[in-house]
Amino acid sequence: MAVVLHILDRLSAAGPTRSLISLAALQREAGAPWQHRVVTLQAELYPHALLMARRAGLQVRRAVDAAELAEEIAQADIVQLHYWNNPAFLDLLGRRLPPHRRILWFMVAGGSPPQTITEDLAACADLCVATASSTLRLPALQRLCKQGRVELIPGLADFDRVQGFRSASHAGIRAGYLGTTNFSKMHPGFVAMSAATTSAELSFSVVGAGGGEAELRRQAEALGASGRFSFLGFQENIRTVLESLDIFGYPLCRDTYATSEKSLQEAMAVGLPPVVFPYGGVPDLVEDGVTGRVVCSPEEYTTALDQLARDPAERRRLGEAARRYVRQAFDPRRAAAAFAALYGRLMDLPKREQHRFAPGLTAGERFARMLEAGEAPFLRSMGGNDPEADRQIAAASFLLSQGEGGIIQFRNAYPQDPWLRHWSSLVLEAAGRFEAAARERTEALRLGKGDG
Repeated sequence: MAVVLHILDRLSAAGPTRSLISLAALQREAGAPWQHRVVTLQAELYPHALLMARRAGLQVRRAVDAAELAEEIAQADIVQLHYWNNPAFLDLLGRRLPPHRRILWFMVAGGSPPQTITEDLAACADLCVATASSTLRLPALQRLCKQGRVELIPGLADFDRVQGFRSASHAGIRAGYLGTTNFSKMHPGFVAMSAATTSAELSFSVVGAGGGEAELRRQAEALGASGRFSFLGFQENIRTVLESLDIFGYPLCRDTYATSEKSLQEAMAVGLPPVVFPYGGVPDLVEDGVTGRVVCSPEEYTTALDQLARDPAERRRLGEAARRYVRQAFDPRRAAAAFAALYGRLMDLPKREQHRFAPGLTAGERFARMLEAGEAPFLRSMGGNDPEADRQIAAASFLLSQGEGGIIQFRNAYPQDPWLRHWSSLVLEAAGRFEAAARERTEALRLGKGDG
Protein backbone atom coordinates (compact mmCIF):
# COMPACT_ATOMS: atom_id res chain seq x y z
CA MET A 1 0.00 0.00 0.00
CA ALA A 2 1.46 3.37 -1.04
CA VAL A 3 2.22 5.91 1.69
CA VAL A 4 1.03 9.51 1.62
CA LEU A 5 2.93 11.58 4.16
CA HIS A 6 1.03 14.67 5.29
CA ILE A 7 3.02 17.53 6.79
CA LEU A 8 1.16 19.92 9.07
CA ASP A 9 2.46 22.83 11.07
CA ARG A 10 0.54 21.57 14.11
CA LEU A 11 -2.34 19.31 15.06
CA SER A 12 -5.03 21.83 15.93
CA ALA A 13 -8.78 22.33 16.11
CA ALA A 14 -8.71 24.39 12.91
CA GLY A 15 -9.62 23.69 9.29
CA PRO A 16 -6.37 22.19 7.92
CA THR A 17 -6.29 19.48 10.60
CA ARG A 18 -9.98 18.68 10.24
CA SER A 19 -9.70 18.52 6.43
CA LEU A 20 -6.83 16.06 6.69
CA ILE A 21 -8.70 13.83 9.13
CA SER A 22 -11.82 13.84 6.96
CA LEU A 23 -9.73 13.03 3.87
CA ALA A 24 -8.05 10.04 5.53
CA ALA A 25 -11.29 8.74 7.03
CA LEU A 26 -13.21 8.96 3.76
CA GLN A 27 -10.46 7.30 1.70
CA ARG A 28 -10.22 4.55 4.28
CA GLU A 29 -14.00 4.08 4.11
CA ALA A 30 -13.83 3.91 0.30
CA GLY A 31 -11.04 1.31 0.39
CA ALA A 32 -8.55 3.59 -1.37
CA PRO A 33 -5.04 2.08 -1.64
CA TRP A 34 -3.30 4.77 0.40
CA GLN A 35 -1.78 4.63 3.85
CA HIS A 36 -1.85 8.09 5.42
CA ARG A 37 0.84 9.23 7.84
CA VAL A 38 1.20 12.62 9.53
CA VAL A 39 4.16 14.55 10.86
CA THR A 40 3.84 17.95 12.49
CA LEU A 41 6.50 20.62 12.60
CA GLN A 42 5.35 21.96 15.98
CA ALA A 43 4.56 20.18 19.25
CA GLU A 44 1.37 22.19 19.83
CA LEU A 45 -1.60 19.86 20.11
CA TYR A 46 -5.40 19.93 20.36
CA PRO A 47 -5.92 16.60 22.18
CA HIS A 48 -9.27 15.83 20.57
CA ALA A 49 -7.66 16.18 17.13
CA LEU A 50 -5.17 13.45 18.00
CA LEU A 51 -8.04 11.19 19.07
CA MET A 52 -9.91 11.89 15.82
CA ALA A 53 -6.76 11.26 13.78
CA ARG A 54 -6.24 7.87 15.37
CA ARG A 55 -9.89 6.95 14.77
CA ALA A 56 -9.36 7.80 11.09
CA GLY A 57 -6.41 5.39 10.94
CA LEU A 58 -3.76 8.10 10.81
CA GLN A 59 -0.30 7.47 12.19
CA VAL A 60 0.95 10.71 13.79
CA ARG A 61 4.42 11.88 14.78
CA ARG A 62 4.68 15.31 16.36
CA ALA A 63 7.49 17.88 16.31
CA VAL A 64 9.92 15.71 14.38
CA ASP A 65 13.49 16.93 14.04
CA ALA A 66 15.21 17.52 10.70
CA ALA A 67 16.74 14.03 10.47
CA GLU A 68 13.46 12.29 11.35
CA LEU A 69 11.56 14.37 8.83
CA ALA A 70 14.05 13.59 6.08
CA GLU A 71 13.69 9.87 6.85
CA GLU A 72 9.88 10.08 6.72
CA ILE A 73 10.04 11.93 3.39
CA ALA A 74 12.47 9.43 1.89
CA GLN A 75 10.19 6.51 2.80
CA ALA A 76 6.96 8.11 1.54
CA ASP A 77 5.54 7.67 -1.94
CA ILE A 78 3.87 11.10 -1.89
CA VAL A 79 4.43 14.09 0.40
CA GLN A 80 1.51 16.49 0.89
CA LEU A 81 2.08 19.84 2.61
CA HIS A 82 -1.04 21.40 4.13
CA TYR A 83 0.43 24.80 3.57
CA TRP A 84 0.10 28.34 4.81
CA ASN A 85 2.88 30.90 5.24
CA ASN A 86 4.58 30.68 8.62
CA PRO A 87 8.17 30.34 9.88
CA ALA A 88 8.18 26.55 10.16
CA PHE A 89 6.92 25.92 6.63
CA LEU A 90 9.23 28.54 5.09
CA ASP A 91 12.18 26.95 6.87
CA LEU A 92 11.14 23.51 5.57
CA LEU A 93 10.83 24.71 1.97
CA GLY A 94 14.32 26.17 2.10
CA ARG A 95 15.98 22.88 3.09
CA ARG A 96 17.62 20.29 0.86
CA LEU A 97 15.48 17.15 1.32
CA PRO A 98 15.55 13.63 -0.13
CA PRO A 99 13.98 13.28 -3.60
CA HIS A 100 10.20 12.94 -3.36
CA ARG A 101 6.88 13.65 -5.05
CA ARG A 102 5.27 16.73 -3.51
CA ILE A 103 1.82 18.32 -3.38
CA LEU A 104 1.33 21.82 -1.98
CA TRP A 105 -2.29 22.04 -0.77
CA PHE A 106 -2.77 25.76 -0.19
CA MET A 107 -4.90 26.41 2.89
CA VAL A 108 -5.00 30.13 2.01
CA ALA A 109 -6.45 32.17 -0.83
CA GLY A 110 -2.98 33.59 -1.49
CA GLY A 111 -3.88 37.05 -2.71
CA SER A 112 -3.13 39.26 0.29
CA PRO A 113 -0.18 39.56 2.67
CA PRO A 114 1.10 37.83 4.66
CA GLN A 115 -0.59 34.80 3.10
CA THR A 116 0.59 35.44 -0.45
CA ILE A 117 1.41 32.80 -3.03
CA THR A 118 4.38 33.77 -5.17
CA GLU A 119 5.70 32.08 -8.30
CA ASP A 120 8.81 31.01 -6.39
CA LEU A 121 6.64 29.38 -3.72
CA ALA A 122 4.41 27.60 -6.23
CA ALA A 123 7.49 26.16 -7.95
CA CYS A 124 8.26 24.17 -4.77
CA ALA A 125 6.04 21.21 -5.73
CA ASP A 126 5.12 18.80 -8.52
CA LEU A 127 1.45 19.76 -8.14
CA CYS A 128 -0.34 22.62 -6.40
CA VAL A 129 -3.90 22.33 -5.08
CA ALA A 130 -6.01 25.43 -4.40
CA THR A 131 -8.96 25.50 -2.03
CA ALA A 132 -10.66 28.57 -3.59
CA SER A 133 -11.34 29.50 -7.20
CA SER A 134 -9.82 32.96 -6.68
CA THR A 135 -6.45 31.29 -6.09
CA LEU A 136 -6.47 29.93 -9.63
CA ARG A 137 -6.52 33.49 -10.95
CA LEU A 138 -3.36 34.58 -9.12
CA PRO A 139 -0.60 35.73 -11.53
CA ALA A 140 1.88 33.48 -9.70
CA LEU A 141 -0.03 30.36 -10.75
CA GLN A 142 -0.77 31.14 -14.40
CA ARG A 143 2.26 29.37 -15.84
CA LEU A 144 1.62 26.26 -13.74
CA CYS A 145 -2.09 26.31 -14.61
CA LYS A 146 -1.18 26.18 -18.32
CA GLN A 147 1.07 23.20 -17.57
CA GLY A 148 -1.76 21.35 -15.81
CA ARG A 149 0.05 21.49 -12.47
CA VAL A 150 -2.69 23.21 -10.45
CA GLU A 151 -5.97 21.69 -9.29
CA LEU A 152 -8.93 23.01 -7.27
CA ILE A 153 -10.08 20.85 -4.37
CA PRO A 154 -11.82 22.59 -1.45
CA GLY A 155 -11.12 21.83 2.16
CA LEU A 156 -13.20 18.98 3.51
CA ALA A 157 -15.81 19.78 6.15
CA ASP A 158 -16.98 16.99 8.41
CA PHE A 159 -20.76 16.97 8.01
CA ASP A 160 -20.95 14.20 10.59
CA ARG A 161 -20.37 16.96 13.15
CA VAL A 162 -23.88 18.25 12.43
CA GLN A 163 -25.56 14.87 11.95
CA GLY A 164 -28.93 14.81 13.74
CA PHE A 165 -29.32 18.60 13.62
CA ARG A 166 -32.66 19.83 14.89
CA SER A 167 -33.46 23.49 15.52
CA ALA A 168 -33.88 24.18 19.23
CA SER A 169 -36.64 26.37 20.58
CA HIS A 170 -35.32 29.69 21.90
CA ALA A 171 -36.50 33.20 22.61
CA GLY A 172 -36.01 35.87 19.97
CA ILE A 173 -33.83 35.65 16.87
CA ARG A 174 -30.16 34.68 17.16
CA ALA A 175 -27.37 35.40 14.72
CA GLY A 176 -24.20 33.44 15.33
CA TYR A 177 -20.51 33.65 14.46
CA LEU A 178 -18.37 30.51 14.70
CA GLY A 179 -14.63 30.79 14.14
CA THR A 180 -11.48 32.66 15.09
CA THR A 181 -12.24 35.58 17.37
CA ASN A 182 -9.66 38.21 16.52
CA PHE A 183 -9.29 40.79 13.80
CA SER A 184 -6.89 38.74 11.73
CA LYS A 185 -10.06 36.86 10.73
CA MET A 186 -13.16 38.81 11.80
CA HIS A 187 -14.27 42.07 10.23
CA PRO A 188 -13.05 44.85 12.57
CA GLY A 189 -16.57 46.28 12.67
CA PHE A 190 -18.19 43.02 13.75
CA VAL A 191 -19.56 44.31 17.06
CA ALA A 192 -20.54 47.76 15.80
CA MET A 193 -22.30 46.39 12.69
CA SER A 194 -24.21 43.87 14.78
CA ALA A 195 -25.11 46.31 17.55
CA ALA A 196 -26.45 48.79 14.97
CA THR A 197 -29.33 46.46 14.09
CA THR A 198 -32.75 47.74 15.15
CA SER A 199 -34.64 44.45 15.44
CA ALA A 200 -35.50 44.24 19.12
CA GLU A 201 -35.53 40.44 19.12
CA LEU A 202 -32.09 40.02 17.53
CA SER A 203 -29.17 38.84 19.68
CA PHE A 204 -25.70 37.51 18.87
CA SER A 205 -23.76 34.39 19.85
CA VAL A 206 -20.00 34.42 19.31
CA VAL A 207 -18.32 31.02 19.42
CA GLY A 208 -14.60 30.46 19.13
CA ALA A 209 -11.22 31.49 20.47
CA GLY A 210 -8.40 33.64 19.16
CA GLY A 211 -7.42 36.13 21.83
CA GLY A 212 -9.80 38.92 20.85
CA GLU A 213 -12.67 38.08 23.20
CA ALA A 214 -11.85 40.81 25.73
CA GLU A 215 -11.73 43.45 23.00
CA LEU A 216 -15.06 42.27 21.57
CA ARG A 217 -16.66 42.48 25.02
CA ARG A 218 -15.16 45.93 25.55
CA GLN A 219 -16.63 47.17 22.27
CA ALA A 220 -20.06 45.75 23.08
CA GLU A 221 -20.01 47.40 26.49
CA ALA A 222 -18.89 50.73 25.03
CA LEU A 223 -21.87 50.67 22.67
CA GLY A 224 -24.28 49.79 25.47
CA ALA A 225 -25.04 46.49 23.75
CA SER A 226 -23.36 43.93 26.01
CA GLY A 227 -26.74 42.37 26.85
CA ARG A 228 -27.24 41.42 23.20
CA PHE A 229 -23.98 39.45 22.92
CA SER A 230 -23.05 36.04 24.31
CA PHE A 231 -19.38 35.09 24.11
CA LEU A 232 -19.31 31.31 24.45
CA GLY A 233 -15.63 30.50 23.82
CA PHE A 234 -14.44 27.46 21.91
CA GLN A 235 -17.01 24.67 21.50
CA GLU A 236 -16.25 21.25 20.03
CA ASN A 237 -19.94 20.35 19.84
CA ILE A 238 -20.91 22.77 17.09
CA ARG A 239 -24.21 21.02 16.34
CA THR A 240 -25.66 22.20 19.65
CA VAL A 241 -24.44 25.73 18.93
CA LEU A 242 -25.93 25.79 15.44
CA GLU A 243 -29.24 24.38 16.68
CA SER A 244 -29.74 27.58 18.71
CA LEU A 245 -29.23 29.95 15.75
CA ASP A 246 -31.48 31.45 13.07
CA ILE A 247 -28.85 33.34 11.02
CA PHE A 248 -25.13 32.79 10.46
CA GLY A 249 -23.41 36.17 10.58
CA TYR A 250 -19.90 35.56 9.28
CA PRO A 251 -18.24 38.85 8.28
CA LEU A 252 -14.51 38.42 7.61
CA CYS A 253 -11.88 41.15 7.23
CA ARG A 254 -11.03 42.53 3.81
CA ASP A 255 -7.58 40.91 3.65
CA THR A 256 -8.74 37.53 4.93
CA TYR A 257 -6.97 34.48 3.55
CA ALA A 258 -10.10 32.34 4.10
CA THR A 259 -10.92 29.81 1.40
CA SER A 260 -13.50 27.00 1.71
CA GLU A 261 -14.42 27.87 5.29
CA LYS A 262 -15.43 24.77 7.23
CA SER A 263 -17.62 26.61 9.74
CA LEU A 264 -19.47 28.32 6.90
CA GLN A 265 -19.93 25.00 5.10
CA GLU A 266 -21.29 23.40 8.27
CA ALA A 267 -23.70 26.26 9.02
CA MET A 268 -25.04 26.20 5.47
CA ALA A 269 -25.28 22.40 5.57
CA VAL A 270 -27.91 22.61 8.33
CA GLY A 271 -29.88 25.35 6.58
CA LEU A 272 -28.73 28.53 8.31
CA PRO A 273 -28.78 31.54 5.93
CA PRO A 274 -25.36 33.26 5.97
CA VAL A 275 -24.58 36.97 5.80
CA VAL A 276 -21.04 37.54 4.51
CA PHE A 277 -18.67 39.93 2.76
CA PRO A 278 -17.21 38.93 -0.67
CA TYR A 279 -13.66 38.44 0.61
CA GLY A 280 -11.28 35.50 0.23
CA GLY A 281 -12.91 32.28 -0.91
CA VAL A 282 -16.32 33.10 0.58
CA PRO A 283 -17.94 33.90 -2.83
CA ASP A 284 -17.43 30.22 -3.77
CA LEU A 285 -19.96 29.32 -1.10
CA VAL A 286 -22.50 32.15 -0.97
CA GLU A 287 -24.41 33.74 -3.85
CA ASP A 288 -26.30 36.88 -2.91
CA GLY A 289 -30.05 36.36 -2.79
CA VAL A 290 -29.69 32.68 -3.66
CA THR A 291 -27.81 30.88 -0.87
CA GLY A 292 -27.44 33.83 1.53
CA ARG A 293 -26.69 37.51 1.58
CA VAL A 294 -23.40 38.96 0.29
CA VAL A 295 -22.85 42.56 1.40
CA CYS A 296 -20.21 45.16 0.59
CA SER A 297 -20.38 47.66 3.45
CA PRO A 298 -21.03 47.76 7.19
CA GLU A 299 -24.38 49.43 6.55
CA GLU A 300 -25.41 46.65 4.17
CA TYR A 301 -24.40 44.02 6.72
CA THR A 302 -26.57 45.62 9.40
CA THR A 303 -29.51 45.97 6.99
CA ALA A 304 -29.24 42.33 5.86
CA LEU A 305 -29.34 41.10 9.45
CA ASP A 306 -32.39 43.25 10.19
CA GLN A 307 -34.19 42.06 7.06
CA LEU A 308 -33.59 38.40 7.84
CA ALA A 309 -34.54 38.85 11.48
CA ARG A 310 -37.93 40.21 10.40
CA ASP A 311 -38.61 37.73 7.58
CA PRO A 312 -38.75 34.05 8.66
CA ALA A 313 -39.91 32.97 5.19
CA GLU A 314 -36.80 34.48 3.59
CA ARG A 315 -34.60 32.82 6.21
CA ARG A 316 -36.15 29.47 5.32
CA ARG A 317 -35.80 30.06 1.55
CA LEU A 318 -32.15 31.07 1.69
CA GLY A 319 -31.29 28.46 4.31
CA GLU A 320 -32.77 25.59 2.32
CA ALA A 321 -30.97 26.72 -0.85
CA ALA A 322 -27.74 26.98 1.12
CA ARG A 323 -28.20 23.47 2.50
CA ARG A 324 -28.82 21.94 -0.94
CA TYR A 325 -25.92 23.79 -2.56
CA VAL A 326 -23.20 23.14 -0.01
CA ARG A 327 -24.05 19.46 0.45
CA GLN A 328 -23.76 18.92 -3.30
CA ALA A 329 -20.94 21.27 -4.35
CA PHE A 330 -18.80 20.69 -1.24
CA ASP A 331 -19.54 17.01 -0.68
CA PRO A 332 -16.38 15.83 1.12
CA ARG A 333 -16.57 12.44 -0.62
CA ARG A 334 -16.05 14.16 -3.97
CA ALA A 335 -12.96 15.90 -2.62
CA ALA A 336 -11.58 12.63 -1.20
CA ALA A 337 -12.09 10.95 -4.57
CA ALA A 338 -10.40 13.86 -6.35
CA PHE A 339 -7.34 13.43 -4.16
CA ALA A 340 -7.28 9.70 -4.82
CA ALA A 341 -7.15 10.46 -8.55
CA LEU A 342 -4.46 13.07 -7.99
CA TYR A 343 -2.33 10.61 -6.02
CA GLY A 344 -2.59 8.10 -8.85
CA ARG A 345 -1.50 10.73 -11.33
CA LEU A 346 1.44 11.78 -9.18
CA MET A 347 2.67 8.20 -8.86
CA ASP A 348 3.39 8.26 -12.59
CA LEU A 349 6.11 10.84 -11.92
CA PRO A 350 9.59 9.98 -10.62
CA LYS A 351 10.74 11.22 -7.25
CA ARG A 352 12.89 14.31 -7.63
CA GLU A 353 14.77 16.90 -5.63
CA GLN A 354 12.28 19.72 -5.18
CA HIS A 355 12.85 23.42 -5.84
CA ARG A 356 13.94 25.22 -2.66
CA PHE A 357 12.37 28.48 -1.54
CA ALA A 358 14.88 31.28 -0.95
CA PRO A 359 17.78 29.04 0.17
CA GLY A 360 20.63 30.76 1.96
CA LEU A 361 18.69 33.89 2.86
CA THR A 362 18.33 35.27 6.37
CA ALA A 363 14.94 35.03 8.11
CA GLY A 364 14.13 38.67 7.36
CA GLU A 365 15.12 38.30 3.71
CA ARG A 366 13.00 35.15 3.44
CA PHE A 367 10.03 36.94 5.01
CA ALA A 368 10.29 39.78 2.49
CA ARG A 369 10.62 37.29 -0.38
CA MET A 370 7.48 35.50 0.87
CA LEU A 371 5.54 38.77 0.44
CA GLU A 372 7.20 39.69 -2.84
CA ALA A 373 4.01 39.53 -4.90
CA GLY A 374 2.02 41.91 -2.74
CA GLU A 375 4.10 43.84 -0.21
CA ALA A 376 7.04 45.66 -1.80
CA PRO A 377 7.65 48.05 1.17
CA PHE A 378 9.63 45.33 2.96
CA LEU A 379 11.97 44.88 0.02
CA ARG A 380 12.36 48.66 -0.25
CA SER A 381 13.02 48.94 3.47
CA MET A 382 15.86 46.45 3.13
CA GLY A 383 17.25 48.33 0.15
CA GLY A 384 18.27 51.39 2.15
CA ASN A 385 16.93 54.40 3.99
CA ASP A 386 13.31 54.64 2.84
CA PRO A 387 11.05 56.49 5.32
CA GLU A 388 7.98 55.99 3.12
CA ALA A 389 8.47 52.22 3.12
CA ASP A 390 8.74 52.26 6.91
CA ARG A 391 5.56 54.33 7.17
CA GLN A 392 3.72 51.79 5.04
CA ILE A 393 5.01 48.94 7.19
CA ALA A 394 3.93 50.74 10.37
CA ALA A 395 0.42 51.00 8.90
CA ALA A 396 0.25 47.23 8.20
CA SER A 397 -3.06 45.49 8.83
CA PHE A 398 -3.63 43.50 12.01
CA LEU A 399 -3.23 40.33 9.95
CA LEU A 400 0.10 41.34 8.42
CA SER A 401 1.50 42.68 11.67
CA GLN A 402 0.17 40.23 14.27
CA GLY A 403 -1.64 37.41 12.48
CA GLU A 404 -0.53 34.00 11.25
CA GLY A 405 2.53 34.46 9.04
CA GLY A 406 2.87 38.08 10.10
CA ILE A 407 5.76 40.22 11.29
CA ILE A 408 5.45 39.46 15.00
CA GLN A 409 5.22 35.68 14.49
CA PHE A 410 8.40 35.71 12.40
CA ARG A 411 10.15 38.01 14.90
CA ASN A 412 9.25 35.60 17.70
CA ALA A 413 10.67 32.70 15.70
CA TYR A 414 13.86 34.60 14.79
CA PRO A 415 14.33 37.17 17.60
CA GLN A 416 17.90 38.08 16.56
CA ASP A 417 17.10 38.98 12.95
CA PRO A 418 17.70 42.75 12.64
CA TRP A 419 15.09 43.39 9.95
CA LEU A 420 12.33 41.49 11.75
CA ARG A 421 13.21 43.41 14.93
CA HIS A 422 13.05 46.71 13.04
CA TRP A 423 9.70 45.97 11.38
CA SER A 424 8.27 44.70 14.68
CA SER A 425 9.20 47.92 16.42
CA LEU A 426 7.40 49.89 13.69
CA VAL A 427 4.12 47.98 13.96
CA LEU A 428 4.16 47.72 17.76
CA GLU A 429 4.67 51.48 18.12
CA ALA A 430 1.78 52.07 15.71
CA ALA A 431 -0.39 49.54 17.56
CA GLY A 432 0.25 51.36 20.83
CA ARG A 433 -0.97 54.62 19.32
CA PHE A 434 -4.07 52.86 17.94
CA GLU A 435 -4.91 51.29 21.30
CA ALA A 436 -4.62 54.64 23.06
CA ALA A 437 -7.02 56.20 20.53
CA ALA A 438 -9.42 53.26 20.96
CA ARG A 439 -9.44 53.74 24.74
CA GLU A 440 -10.24 57.42 24.29
CA ARG A 441 -13.09 56.59 21.94
CA THR A 442 -14.46 53.98 24.34
CA GLU A 443 -14.53 56.55 27.13
CA ALA A 444 -16.26 59.07 24.88
CA LEU A 445 -18.90 56.49 23.95
CA ARG A 446 -19.41 55.59 27.61
CA LEU A 447 -19.99 59.24 28.46
CA GLY A 448 -22.32 59.71 25.51
CA LYS A 449 -19.99 62.05 23.65
CA GLY A 450 -19.19 59.84 20.67
CA ASP A 451 -20.79 59.97 17.26
CA GLY A 452 -21.66 56.23 17.35
